[in-house]
Amino acid sequence: MHAVDRGAPVGAATPLQVALLVPCHNEEATVAAVVAAFRESLPAARCHVFDSRSGDDTAARACAAGATVHPVALLARAMSFAVRSPTSRPTST
Repeated sequence: MHAVDRGAPVGAATPLQVALLVPCHNEEATVAAVVAAFRESLPAARCHVFDSRSGDDTAARACAAGATVHPVALLARAMSFAVRSPTSRPTST
């Protein structure tokens, strides 16, 4: 896959880069399988796990599965609202 770089000459393409962002909180039982499935489906993608103050081995298991782990101070629920797709819109309650 290639994406057109707006600054490149017409017809030139640059490789598409994909990063997977996985927010986690106390997910030691499943995080390795999630990272492995992502890496199998998208082997060229970089997988980043954002560990939100887990009290278990989430970070160690994600790292062992090949993800780059980033410790964050946010709780997992708050993190899910911080990462949105460009087309998602906040809902009012």
